[in-house]
Amino acid sequence: PFFPHNKHSNMFRLATSAFGAPLMAARRAATTKTTMPIMSTAARFMSAEAADGAAVASDKHEDLILSLSVPERSLVDAKPVERVTLPGRGGTYGVEKNMPPSVSELRPGVVLVDYGKGETEQFFIPGGFAFCNPNNTITVSAPEGVRLEDIDADRIRGEAEALNQQLASAAKGSREESEALVGLEVYKALGHALNVTV
Repeated sequence: PFFPHNKHSNMFRLATSAFGAPLMAARRAATTKTTMPIMSTAARFMSAEAADGAAVASDKHEDLILSLSVPERSLVDAKPVERVTLPGRGGTYGVEKNMPPSVSELRPGVVLVDYGKGETEQFFIPGGFAFCNPNNTITVSAPEGVRLEDIDADRIRGEAEALNQQLASAAKGSREESEALVGLEVYKALGHALNVTV
């Protein structure tokens, strides 16, 4: 599944409930013309969130545990790691154990997995999301992913050239232009990761 769920990764559920509870409270307040439902809903939401956080924290791992998956398979299946370096939308950042919980959007780029003792692995992803949980687990979900060493540099050049031609012939504001721009963002990131001019 696109968002893997297990007992250690409830960040997606928390994020969903964080948007759902206030929205429902606002709807009730608009129909009853009182602020009481908002206050009671907010109090219930905050106490439920605190209880969920305490339950997750009690299952805290000694090491940082990484799960990196794409829809059809796991690339890294709940393995202990020293550090994970991710291509965030705001810039590249690292995650180590005992980091605060967070959810972040990822851009096309390399996920560097450091298992410790000099053992590393690099994966290219075209984007996705990273969920840092309070129990020293991190879940990375991406629509696709491949080991950097398995990528053919010549094919990257060819695909990027085809997208450049599509962009040159596409009408301004068209779907073809948008597809070419998104594709070029991914191939430029691939080229950068492989030290290949695209």
